[in-house]
Amino acid sequence: MLDFKIVIPSKNRIQIFKDNCLKFLITSNLIKNEIYLFVDSLDVKSYTNEFNNKYNIKVIEGKTGLINQRNFIKDYFPEDTLLLHLDDDLKGVKYNGNIDLNIMIRQDFKKMKDNNILLGSINPTNNSYFKRNEYLYGLYFCTGCWFLEINKKDKSLYLSNLFDDEKEDYIRTLKHFCYSGQVFRNDHLNVVHKYNLHDEGGMHFEDRVKNNNIACDYIYKKYPNLTNIFYKNNGKRKEIKFKSNKYLFKKLHLDK
Repeated sequence: MLDFKIVIPSKNRIQIFKDNCLKFLITSNLIKNEIYLFVDSLDVKSYTNEFNNKYNIKVIEGKTGLINQRNFIKDYFPEDTLLLHLDDDLKGVKYNGNIDLNIMIRQDFKKMKDNNILLGSINPTNNSYFKRNEYLYGLYFCTGCWFLEINKKDKSLYLSNLFDDEKEDYIRTLKHFCYSGQVFRNDHLNVVHKYNLHDEGGMHFEDRVKNNNIACDYIYKKYPNLTNIFYKNNGKRKEIKFKSNKYLFKKLHLDK
């Protein structure tokens, strides 16, 4: 059996976690897995008082800042540990029919192991219309609110805190694609999640658009063969789009 651990970074958001991710873990029966809440030093006492000895939750003192916390998590667990990363405000996932999420997640990890893939995810949109209901291999965005990782301590897979955590999930996806040649997506599932919350403890910046645009420029400059930039909000906000797998496969074939 491919046992996996659930890891959740959180900062000063006990009630948000209880109202969202914890509720989902209970209703989906994922609560029976080992669950690790990674918090910074200021939150250890409050989270410990709230959650220790409840369910299978362990409160771990980690680092301040999302990227620092992500890197700490990689160091905390042994190599090859199967990790399901969730956001503390994730509301759940959508899927067709009746499934056992515990079984499906183990099957996803097996597909990843069989194909030497270290990173996987699900459809990142809230709208089921955009699901393809397939298992996909190639370059697909792995959303930060739900991603599967087979832990490796190769320094090329660690993140650097360049942009206050902006676009960290895009950079992680690209690093793993370059490392393994592909990432995995279970497109039978899609997230129920509200992105870009600005409440206390979430990612919030004095000028988020400016920070976002700097991160996009960095990603495009570093990965010009894998990405494009497009504009939103009347041309004020840049976004990253991965080049199509059809294009990448064709380019790989021509290069060979």
